[in-house]
Amino acid sequence: MKIAITGHTGLVGNALVYECVKQEIKVLGFSTSNGYDITNPADVGRMIKECKDCDIFVNNAYTNSFHQVDLLYRLYDVWKTTNKTIINIGTTASGYYEHEEPWMYGTHKSALDDACRRMQSEHNKHPLRVINIKPYCIGEESYAIPSKQLAKDILWCATHPRHIAEITIR
Repeated sequence: MKIAITGHTGLVGNALVYECVKQEIKVLGFSTSNGYDITNPADVGRMIKECKDCDIFVNNAYTNSFHQVDLLYRLYDVWKTTNKTIINIGTTASGYYEHEEPWMYGTHKSALDDACRRMQSEHNKHPLRVINIKPYCIGEESYAIPSKQLAKDILWCATHPRHIAEITIR
């Protein structure tokens, strides 16, 4: 098995790389630290070409815009006729509306939720599996999900029954 991960040097991505290595899963990492920026359309094109032999793509990197959604649509167009898996890292915050001002993070993640649902509705037409994982708060605080546990949960979703489409982790 081979897995591609965007944002592989961040909190979640780093924990996921560690867990993959521990389980002897090959990893292809994409982040700005190794020259891949999901805000750059040329870099996104390179990522998609370079991950053609991957079984799983974890769409983890976040920017303060809709780039995570754009990446999902571009990858979906290439992978939709394959028996591969795309895992999107969303958030439970996408449904949180209690902010005094418009909250762009929640808006961006809501768009990711919507894109996942639209692609999942096509599951009878295409073999591609699209999963949306929505963790609560990630970190080391007592109320948060530890990044190491989230990494294990991501791999569990990737390797278990195809009927899992969305999972909320608190």
